[in-house]
Amino acid sequence: RSALDGGWYEYDDTRVEPVSEDHVLGLEGYMLFYRLQPDEEKSEERKRVSDEIRSYQPDLDGDLVCYLSRLWLLRFHNIQRPGPIDHSMFACAHNKIHVKDQEKNGKLVPIPLSLWNTLVNKYGGGPKLTSPIQCGKCLKAEAVLNRRRDHEHHIVHESDKTYVDPGATWFIIDKLWLASWLAFVNE
Repeated sequence: RSALDGGWYEYDDTRVEPVSEDHVLGLEGYMLFYRLQPDEEKSEERKRVSDEIRSYQPDLDGDLVCYLSRLWLLRFHNIQRPGPIDHSMFACAHNKIHVKDQEKNGKLVPIPLSLWNTLVNKYGGGPKLTSPIQCGKCLKAEAVLNRRRDHEHHIVHESDKTYVDPGATWFIIDKLWLASWLAFVNE
């Protein structure tokens, strides 16, 4: 029975056809699919959280804003027990946002601090992400790393020749090292 329209359907390898309930009652089940129906309390919680997020208009100057993973929010809405909030893929070692600004809207949702506290108290997890700005320490480290990549790329490009001038040095580099270095430089 479809959860969308309440009708019964017969599936085989090449087609899907609607069938009557009488037809279904006369058959033996070959494969059954079950869908867990959330209890009323869970449905109310999901509605309350959705309404609060939808109506939230963060005032970045005054409100205490937190950011919640869209992935965890999807689990919250579709799984009975979504597990702890896991922001490890969005946080740096300093527990600040480590997602590029252009990717942030697709991966993180601003929520009020009170909702964050409610969800963390019930489901656990973290870390709490409160600033929409990427970590300054990580941005500096990334800039240093990018300068190193550019410098190494320039040096190797100058030395990468298929011939040797008289009196010049010819560099021979291990193929595996070169492959790992190229992966590093082209990250």
